[in-house]
This record gives sequence, C-alpha cells and structure tokens, in this order.
Amino acid sequence: MGERVVVAGDTVRVFDLGGHEVAALPPVPGPPLSLPGGEGPLQPVLDADGSLRLLDARAGVVRARWAGEFVDAVSLPQGALAIEQGGRLRAACLAGGRLEEAGAVDTGIEAAHLAETGDGRLVLVGAGPAPVHELRFTLLCPPAP
Repeated sequence: MGERVVVAGDTVRVFDLGGHEVAALPPVPGPPLSLPGGEGPLQPVLDADGSLRLLDARAGVVRARWAGEFVDAVSLPQGALAIEQGGRLRAACLAGGRLEEAGAVDTGIEAAHLAETGDGRLVLVGAGPAPVHELRFTLLCPPAP
C-alpha cells in the first residue's frame, strides 16, 4: 500500500519500507482472516467475524468497518465489493467514515473469491462447473461533500 507494508498476524501491523512499525491495530474480534487486495487506496482486512475493515496504511488507522459475513472483498477508489459464502455480492460506498451499502446481487457462485482488474472488470472464482467468471461493473457513489 504505497510506502507501507501491511502484515496480518495476531494483529494487523503496518511497517514503513525501513522496517519500522508505524501502527498496530487491535484484533477485532480476533486475528484477521486475510488481507485481500483491490484498486482502492485503502487496504481491506477481513476479520474473524466476517466483517470488513478498510485500513488507511499511510495513516495507520481504520477508515471504515462493514459488518457482514464476507469470505472475500476488494477495495475500490470509492468503496468496496464483498462476497458472502453463499455467493451474494454486495457493494458499498465510502461516505463520512462509513461503508454504506449501495446494492447487492446473488451470483449463484458459492465460496467465491474476488479480483478487481482496475478496468471495470471483476473476476469471481468459486465452486461449480464453470469456476471462473468475469463481470463488468460500475460502482456509482454520490460525490463526497
């Protein structure tokens, strides 16, 4: 994430490129499950309870938290996309320090993982006879005040 390295262990830690720890976030509610990617400026952190945190690695703070039962997520410049175990894909816009849900769709793809390509395409990889799916998307969020 720019000039910072984010590491997930018992806690999420942020280091500068010189190897100095600049932030340590308490585990909420336990150790993080994963650090998915994305094209947004914030690092997504999937927590043990299925919720999503968006971490500003430069500042070493969480900018938003989104409650859910997510198995994967990607950050976007204006928000995030997250998918649940059953295949429900949810979109949220970052507004005023919160992630506000902008829409949802059932994909029919269970246990999916997401990859955002940076050009308006989303790749879903999951179970089923056709394990890889490519979708086009646009996340329309109201302009920031």
